[in-house]
Amino acid sequence: MTEAAYDNVDFSDDIRVQELQSCKAIYPNCTMNFSKYTGSIEIPLKNEDGIILRLLPESHRDTPLLTHKVCNLPSLLFTFELPERYPYEESLNFNLTSSILHQTVVDSMIVHLEQIWESYQDQVLFSMIDYLHDQTQNEWDSLIGPKYDVTSGQEFQTIVDYDNDIKQQEYETKTFTCEVCQEDYKGVNCSRFDSCGHTFCNTCLFAYFSSVIRTGEIDKVHCPSYECTKKFVKTKDEYSKLESWLMSDTRVEEIVRTLLTPAVPLNFLSKILTSVQSNESGEKTSEDLVNRYYTLFKKSQYEFIGKLLPNRLVKCPRIGCDEAIFREDLTERLVVCPRCAYAFCNDCHNSYHARFKVCKKVTSESGDYLGVEVKDIEAYMSLPRDSYERKTLNARYGRQRIIRAVEEYQMDLLFNKMLKESNEVKECPGCGIIIEKSDGCNKVKCSQCGTNMCFLCGEMLENNYDHFVSEDSSCYRKLFFGMPGAEEES
Repeated sequence: MTEAAYDNVDFSDDIRVQELQSCKAIYPNCTMNFSKYTGSIEIPLKNEDGIILRLLPESHRDTPLLTHKVCNLPSLLFTFELPERYPYEESLNFNLTSSILHQTVVDSMIVHLEQIWESYQDQVLFSMIDYLHDQTQNEWDSLIGPKYDVTSGQEFQTIVDYDNDIKQQEYETKTFTCEVCQEDYKGVNCSRFDSCGHTFCNTCLFAYFSSVIRTGEIDKVHCPSYECTKKFVKTKDEYSKLESWLMSDTRVEEIVRTLLTPAVPLNFLSKILTSVQSNESGEKTSEDLVNRYYTLFKKSQYEFIGKLLPNRLVKCPRIGCDEAIFREDLTERLVVCPRCAYAFCNDCHNSYHARFKVCKKVTSESGDYLGVEVKDIEAYMSLPRDSYERKTLNARYGRQRIIRAVEEYQMDLLFNKMLKESNEVKECPGCGIIIEKSDGCNKVKCSQCGTNMCFLCGEMLENNYDHFVSEDSSCYRKLFFGMPGAEEES
């Protein structure tokens, strides 16, 4: 009879099967084979306070290469078989193995297990399992101690992954109250922010993050709890003051690194945005939202830092990279991208060259793209690929730079065309941020810079409604134009 079959019937008349059934009822994680009178159980090696996992060099010097706090180590495996003359004439056959405990510790446990049957010569399977649980829960210091050392990087990562998996399994079975909707959910339907421990249901997080990303409110992509929001705003306000930045390069670099690190890790954000949408189109939408967030995040943070430290931050000019790089030494023209290892000149953004070579600094104030004039970009786009004129432009600006300039110019053209043709988004005439109107009249106010504007034509307005009541205006009597259920003003 199979294990499942025995689970659905009363206790067997067979004394050995009875004991297996009893242990299965007490320890559901046991694996039993009732027909062969065998089974196994994993005894957790768990420390609620956590221990320090250390990766030591092979020389066994006591200076760790890496450390990580874990609460779970790979389990102790106890396998057993109940022979025919068990339990009164013969002890059960068993084996105890561990990839963590020292073999001398395991051997000591085995001796004690053998003594259990010698003392009772009766049904002792439960007593043996109970003894192992007691040892791993109450004798941690003698079994392992406050730290566990390994010399293999693979073993180190295996233990870290194991600990994360166990914690995730435990988290998914617990019940949490969402801090937004105040409903109770199992952890499998929730997500917790590691930095603060706040927990919300995935439905509320999805609605919140997808909404603020679509509207471009990037500064709201963080833990939505009141405490974390207050802390986030306070930190951003402090960083916006130059007096908060110490003159030490180390301090400045630390702040820059913090600002360029998303408050919500991208893998966590992706998990949230795919937790509610599981179909193919939903996953694509979620991926687009994550990409949109990271693009807008980098842009906003780059501009934020650039206003305070205009010469400290530079973007990697390599096509497809676009990494923001912090410059420690402002007198050094050489910049090496930490992401793609591209070494370039900070002045001209070309591959790094000798100091004596004269180059032209890249500027954007004149409307150029990476120093390439618009007339040359348009000419380059219209010229045949192998033409002499195009080769001349490649030689003048550098092929990679002019290709990227063309791409940025084309993106601007498409973007401007979208703004002109779209009825759903407009560019703020004050700060250039993209505004999406969900409802209300056509006089809107930019949440970024406070500029009043007309959502129909994009014109900057005074704080009044003259634009919509003047007969000379193209938006005359169109204050409520386009609102669902609203008619044109009379």
